[in-house]
Amino acid sequence: MRRALTFAHRYVGLAIAGYLLIAALTGSIIVFERELDAALNPDLFTTRSTGTGPIPLDRLVAAIERDGRARVSAVELPAGLGSAAIFRVSPASADRSIDHDQVFVNPETGDVLGRRLWGGCCFARRQIAPFLVHFHYSLHLPGNIGLTLMGIVGLLWFLDSFTGLALAWPRGGRGWAGWRLAMSIKRGARGYRRHLDLHRAGGVWLWLLLATMAFTSIAVTFGEEIVQPLVTLVSPPSPSVFDRPAPPPGRLVDISYQGAIDRAEASAAQVMRHPRAVYASHSPGMAMFRIAVADGGGDPRDGLGPSWFNIDDRDGTVRSTELMAGGTAGDTFLQAQLPTHTGRIGHLPGRILVSLFGLAIAMLSATGMLIWWKKRRGRTSAPIARAACRDRHSRRSG
Repeated sequence: MRRALTFAHRYVGLAIAGYLLIAALTGSIIVFERELDAALNPDLFTTRSTGTGPIPLDRLVAAIERDGRARVSAVELPAGLGSAAIFRVSPASADRSIDHDQVFVNPETGDVLGRRLWGGCCFARRQIAPFLVHFHYSLHLPGNIGLTLMGIVGLLWFLDSFTGLALAWPRGGRGWAGWRLAMSIKRGARGYRRHLDLHRAGGVWLWLLLATMAFTSIAVTFGEEIVQPLVTLVSPPSPSVFDRPAPPPGRLVDISYQGAIDRAEASAAQVMRHPRAVYASHSPGMAMFRIAVADGGGDPRDGLGPSWFNIDDRDGTVRSTELMAGGTAGDTFLQAQLPTHTGRIGHLPGRILVSLFGLAIAMLSATGMLIWWKKRRGRTSAPIARAACRDRHSRRSG
């Protein structure tokens, strides 16, 4: 059994080590993606306040859509005075094309601060932060190829974390003395022994975090296919608005972005002290606005993130709500997966921990590859050394 586990751990680890190294290093950076992006591109994210107050949101939407090329599909509302409104746009029709999908706008003047293609390649000042995010979860491969690949890596990583723990388990009933050896690094050790101790001890000390990070990576990529069915066995999550058939077309009243936001905030006021809409999107196919509402100030993405209010774009009614930690235990568990993966569930300390943990994962991946390489080199050089020894012996005998 131990031989089989060693084989599995060695070659599964080798198969995913390169991917984990990339994911770990990029992940250490992108937990601060917005701060990095804003620092590199202050001309996109910050504005000079005129003191006149923001222009009505629907006027800004109309200005972006005026030339008929782009349609606004979502907007990230400014965090306060001096912050830009960030619009997500797509081609207005199938026969049109645009070279960007983000538009940054001064909400007090309507001036366009800049445009860019989110996740576009590669290391230009305006592109590097979103590119690293896109590269982290998809390797910048087309379609869902990269996302699926990284999901498979996460699944193998989760399983491999258990084989690694089993191999570190003390043999022969040595109890705490065996665990102390497995969790320590021999003083003065060098080369192969140093790498082996770092890999084994690091894996044992960080095992719970490793398994958690691997599981959340599965949840982020294969949530509907793997994690949600498992959660349903224990605590079925609430029905999703996306699982329901789209209502028939035809508006009864004219609901705009601002109208949907007002209705969402009014509904949120029944369960929140200080509701604040932070994000809004519109899906004509679903006949629905989705409004993200946070409670109070601070970064709305911290903790479990904002709650969602789904507004019917035909009559303005609240079709459904998705309150953070307000549903079943299964709802809360699923809601916690992405914030746990990014560290935002622990606010700033959580993100710092995840950033440092990414470096630890990179170390474990690198030492695993070095251990394999040194063993392989030793296995290939041993026959050569034995042959040379026999040759010298035969010459002396002759």
